[in-house]
Amino acid sequence: MGQLLGISPADIATASARCRANDTSIAAELIAAQVITETEFCRALAQMLHVPFLEQVEPSLIDLRRAIRFEALSRNGDLPPVAYHSQVLPLLLIAPNLTPLADLVRMIEGKGDLRRRICIVAPTTLRGAIQERSRVSLMRQAVSGLADAAPSMSSRTVLTGRQGFVLGLATAGLLTFAALDLSLFAHVFHVLGSVAFLCCVLLRFAAAMSARPWKLARIEPHEGAPLPVYSVLVALRNEAAIVPELLIALGKLDWPRSKLEIKLICESDDAATLAALAAHELHPCFEVLVVPGGDPRTKPKALAYALPQCKGEFVVLYDAEDRPHPLQLREAFDQFSRSGHDLACLQAPLVISRSRPLLTRLFAFEYAALFRGLLPRLASWQALIPLGGTSNHFRGIR
Repeated sequence: MGQLLGISPADIATASARCRANDTSIAAELIAAQVITETEFCRALAQMLHVPFLEQVEPSLIDLRRAIRFEALSRNGDLPPVAYHSQVLPLLLIAPNLTPLADLVRMIEGKGDLRRRICIVAPTTLRGAIQERSRVSLMRQAVSGLADAAPSMSSRTVLTGRQGFVLGLATAGLLTFAALDLSLFAHVFHVLGSVAFLCCVLLRFAAAMSARPWKLARIEPHEGAPLPVYSVLVALRNEAAIVPELLIALGKLDWPRSKLEIKLICESDDAATLAALAAHELHPCFEVLVVPGGDPRTKPKALAYALPQCKGEFVVLYDAEDRPHPLQLREAFDQFSRSGHDLACLQAPLVISRSRPLLTRLFAFEYAALFRGLLPRLASWQALIPLGGTSNHFRGIR
């Protein structure tokens, strides 16, 4: 394979060392290092095995059940062999990346009938065809999946019958109280409101007393098992102007490229952002996911569309304007590793860029108070923590 692709012995040696450290394959490391492309590897593999190489896959000809398609899209490893109803004869599409070449050779050696049916295809090509075949199912899952599986946790039901009854009873009671004695009602309402406001002030004072300047965490060198796959999800909407800065920031993340997947999620009608992404030559770990048009056009729907397609053991959500610290994934994984499995989510502290305008400085002060004082204090009390909409790291999503 090295001779077919013209890979130098030094590159092969480097890839071999990385594949042992990351528990991947030499091909995956060569592709991640951009020594070869995925298509070049698969074409050379087909040539070595004397089987056809398929450039394009028609999604409608794929024969996979819905559950198997979903499992394939979230699979950390090679895609499963896929039955393909071509015009000549039924084929078996194989998209290798992690499977050792020796295993493929043994699979087809001496099996003439199987060799005639096997066709090698690039994993990205087959994955794209499976995604296209599953668009309707993925969209239905994103929009209605939670409401169908756990109606009580979905916002589709604004009020349950019991909640409506309690709310109506409370409203009627308050109106009756106000009608009977408006002056007493006003005094009680004023006292309760003042007590609630005072509690909020005291909470912030308690948090301010414990606030400390940030220090970069000491990250212990990772030893033992290879690092897991980390999925990075970024939802974009009408943000073509900041695409170059976003790609630079995400490209600085310190994580093995063969164990990193970055999904840039765009709506199908956001032509400007899609064009801005298409103008850049993306690293193989990047994938642009196009969400089909349809309501609601929200960030949660876009993320819900992408989530079943994530391969990572850990997932982090970023906004397009975020500039995460290069070591943030390392620090999050280190914290997850040292904590029990009851730790499901980590919120990275958000820092507003320094700026001279007063409004921006006040905004930065508010964020500093929140992430340096209030949230750490709530966490120490094991109280409910209001998560932000970005820079949240999750484990055990799949």
